[in-house]
Amino acid sequence: MKRYLFILWISLVVYTTMYLFVFQPNGTLIMEMINQTADPFALSFFNVMGVIPFLFIIDGFSHGKQPWYTSLFFLLSLAGGAYLLIPGYLTFTSVPKVYRRFSYVSLLLGLIGLLLIFSAFLTGQPGAFFSEWTNDAMVGIMSVDFLILYAVMILRGFELNKKQGWLSLIPVFGFSYLLFRSLNQVAKAQ
Repeated sequence: MKRYLFILWISLVVYTTMYLFVFQPNGTLIMEMINQTADPFALSFFNVMGVIPFLFIIDGFSHGKQPWYTSLFFLLSLAGGAYLLIPGYLTFTSVPKVYRRFSYVSLLLGLIGLLLIFSAFLTGQPGAFFSEWTNDAMVGIMSVDFLILYAVMILRGFELNKKQGWLSLIPVFGFSYLLFRSLNQVAKAQ
């Protein structure tokens, strides 16, 4: 899995660099969010991007003590997304100690993420959001960051449960459910 994660991370860094040099975008999405005039799709999408790192933090911290730099990468992924999360998984060591209370929080976060996704498509205009791809750096980079995080969720979901790993194809909730099941199973075995 670490090889695939490294390839995803390099792809993300190269894409972001090329995107900023080729398109040189300067959009208004951040100001629209601050002024609360942004499209509901963009707001919901941005909120989902805030929920996802918490799931990965639970995954990282619930498997026992990690090296300080791994923990730091997981924490900084709240602000840096996949750019900082993937190095956390590259230095991650799974220790058999699992904290059960994290499992219920992961399931709750998955439900919140799923509701935000449904809300985005029901109340917003996805077409308007994605038409800004080349005009607004935040839209372009945030969308690719989401896709990379989704790929990490799928890879980690199959690692958590080989038989039911296909559930991680359900955005956000599938991974949170597999994380919930995995944490509960390991906690029962302790």
